[in-house]
Parts: sequence; structure tokens; C-alpha cells
Amino acid sequence: MRNTYIEPGESSYEEVVGSVRDGLLLKGAGSGQADANAEFMFGVQEAYEIRNGRVGRLLRGASISGDAFEVLKGVDMLSSDFRWTIGSGHCGKGQPAKVDGGGPFVRCHVIVGGR
Repeated sequence: MRNTYIEPGESSYEEVVGSVRDGLLLKGAGSGQADANAEFMFGVQEAYEIRNGRVGRLLRGASISGDAFEVLKGVDMLSSDFRWTIGSGHCGKGQPAKVDGGGPFVRCHVIVGGR
């Protein structure tokens, strides 16, 4: 469990989305886990297709996984706005630990799975 924040960059949200030829816009972390080796897997609350810089249809049942350090190395664009994204502010396992996270929209590569 961490309080994790990413510092905003200099691009607008529109520039970040507009720069994606074929990808996904992922919003909101769901339940998941991470281990001491930096490997993670989390559900995603909302996943939208991006085709030629335009946000398209909503997809269902998406999750992301990968090695946190490798994903962070692949970040090549950050939006200038900052949003609190986890929302609950507490550990999802029912523990009293205060945790939260947030940051800008991030363009990177990550493994996505789902239906």
C-alpha cells in the first residue's frame, strides 16, 4: 500500500489523447495487488478505445498488469492537470491504513487483458 502521485507534465489532456493512434484510455483503479518484485495487476473502472486520437466506445472487464518499473520507464507523455484517482482513500483489504493516489493522464505501454 502506498500513497502514490505522479507530477503533472506540460501537455493538455487533448494532446495526450490526440497523440494516440491505436490504444486505450483507462480511468480509475479497481481491486488488485502488487508484490515486492514490482509486479502488479489491477482492475480498471473504465476503459475506452482510442482510434486516431479520438475516444471511442466503452469496453468492459479490463485489467492491467506489468512490472511497475518497466511501465514507468515507458512513460513518454504527461498531461498538465492533476486528478485524485483512487477515491476511497483507504486500503481495499479493510485495513485502517490511509492510502490514495493521483496524477495526470499518462501515456505509456501496459499489458491490458479482459473480454
